Amino acid sequence: MVNLFLVSTIFYISCKTNYKPLKHKIIKVKAPFEMPTIPIPDFTNCEQYLITDFGAVQGDQQTISEAIAKAIDAANEAGGGSVIIPKGKWLTGKIHFKIETKHER
Repeated sequence: MVNLFLVSTIFYISCKTNYKPLKHKIIKVKAPFEMPTIPIPDFTNCEQYLITDFGAVQGDQQTISEAIAKAIDAANEAGGGSVIIPKGKWLTGKIHFKIETKHER
């Protein structure tokens, strides 16, 4: 569950321009007060970057941290994408996110 939250929340980078635009599912919440709609991103058209493809080895915090950084860099270089962390325990050091892609500059 933590991995899904991490991937969905932290690695939210808009899709490459040659992909379909990032779509959102709109959720309406019934409440006894005014409640704004909640957009949920759909990452199905985004390129995926699996951290194990960048050298992550489960149980090795250093390689995991480096692989996540490399996957974030690759997604940024490509103009966007989703960094995928497989099921399991993937302890890491600090992660630095990129807010804008190189294509936005």
